[in-house]
Amino acid sequence: MLLCYINELIFPLKDIEGDRLSNRLTLPIRFGEEVSRVAFLLGLLGCSLAVPHVWQLCVALRLFFVAFGAYIGVRTYFERTVAQDKRNFKTYNVCALFFLQFIALA
Repeated sequence: MLLCYINELIFPLKDIEGDRLSNRLTLPIRFGEEVSRVAFLLGLLGCSLAVPHVWQLCVALRLFFVAFGAYIGVRTYFERTVAQDKRNFKTYNVCALFFLQFIALA
């Protein structure tokens, strides 16, 4: 559920202008890009802290999750061009899939 919230925050960032032209009422359009970026950063950090705790992972994996959340969250907050948003979106999704597969095997 929390990942759906986080995905809903990062997905519209990569095409704000297209969403405006299509009259889509996404979070960045309704509340502003700044609010969406801060919410994504805080949500991802919160998820990065909570998920390893719930899954009872070792300290090394917990640190890995937090480092991932901080890296992607801070990058998404500071990098604001369309190309950077698209790259951050892809990086987030590839890393999220990697983490989920890694944890499934653990």
